[in-house]
Amino acid sequence: MAGVSVANFNAWLSEKLLCINKDVDLDVFVEYITGILETDTSRDDKNESLEGIIAEILVCACVRVQEA
Repeated sequence: MAGVSVANFNAWLSEKLLCINKDVDLDVFVEYITGILETDTSRDDKNESLEGIIAEILVCACVRVQEA
């Protein structure tokens, strides 16, 4: 995340997560996602972790829409 301030990135990420699911817990997910990005694991491992968490956010949003 070189060149981007943490605050700017967190604000951008929060906006994107809210576009996916307006009920997402930003405190939890922003911290979790930035934690994944800051680990020393491989890019593939990071991608896999991020895909999993974003898929979960999408599933929650789809369930909410179906219940409405």
